[in-house]
Amino acid sequence: MLATFLLRGGVGLLLMGLLTSCPAGPQHSLLDEDIDSSNSEAFQRQMMRNQARLGPLFHLRETGFDVECIYGPQDLTELALQLTAELAQLPAVCVREELDEQAREFVTVVQIEGRQYQFRTSAESDWAELEKIMPVLAQIARELRPAYQFEVLNPPYDQTAEVVYGRRTDLLRAVARGYPCSLPDGHWDYDKWPARLYTDVHVARLPPFDTLRRHYQRNLQRLHQAGYRVPNLTLPRLYFTDLLKSGHIDICIDGQEMVASEQVLPGPTVRCSDEGWGVLLAYTLTRDFHGEPTLLDRETNTRQPILRADYLRRAEAAFGRRQPDPPSN
Repeated sequence: MLATFLLRGGVGLLLMGLLTSCPAGPQHSLLDEDIDSSNSEAFQRQMMRNQARLGPLFHLRETGFDVECIYGPQDLTELALQLTAELAQLPAVCVREELDEQAREFVTVVQIEGRQYQFRTSAESDWAELEKIMPVLAQIARELRPAYQFEVLNPPYDQTAEVVYGRRTDLLRAVARGYPCSLPDGHWDYDKWPARLYTDVHVARLPPFDTLRRHYQRNLQRLHQAGYRVPNLTLPRLYFTDLLKSGHIDICIDGQEMVASEQVLPGPTVRCSDEGWGVLLAYTLTRDFHGEPTLLDRETNTRQPILRADYLRRAEAAFGRRQPDPPSN
């Protein structure tokens, strides 16, 4: 989630993200001077509407800040108190702030209900390192308010960050309705599909994005109910588009501007990546739209046709089965 956050931020940061976060292989062209960002802007507007509508409905509190805001330990203290005393309304006070010369980090220690918590961020840039700050907030919630949690929102798609705080049950319900916040259940947990093994799926006709999205979600739900290790996402958590109108199927999850970008080739053929989202897209096109899959080894650039039924079995084997829940006492 944090890696996604660091790469987001309107079209400019989306392009930077495409340079660093897309899987190897065909990507959006970054050389076209006439990039059409209207789909990206429409996606961002929809996510911010979801945030504005669902946050108050589920009693979620939010706060925002410029991530380039740390020039000394006093700035880290201000941010730590903004997140604890103001956002979470905890009785937090700063008991120490300093520069750790050896680690080259600013340090702030806050005390809440008799316990002390240490926040750190690099002193060598003005960037608030959320990958160091958010675990401290998670510890605070776990120890002091176990029914609540802090999370980073995916909007507003610029260099500001927004953190949400609320009851875990309310946050889960809001995200299920489309609140743009990444949760652990929105990530893949599988490792049996070979790296750099792509799938080219030829279809007679590419389905509309909304139709494809609905079939994709039904397959996630069906596989999850059958015990496979796939994200169990509701339909509002999925958004399919072509962000830059460059001949791609961009899969956006929980308001992340892009978790996967699959290229549409002439034919039409969809080139699906080796990551979970791409494998499931190939699975959906093969199963529900009579797609004809061909495996493409990106290391050797060799192709291997595969029967539809064999591909579906291979994908399901790669997803793997969840461990059964431990028996309750």
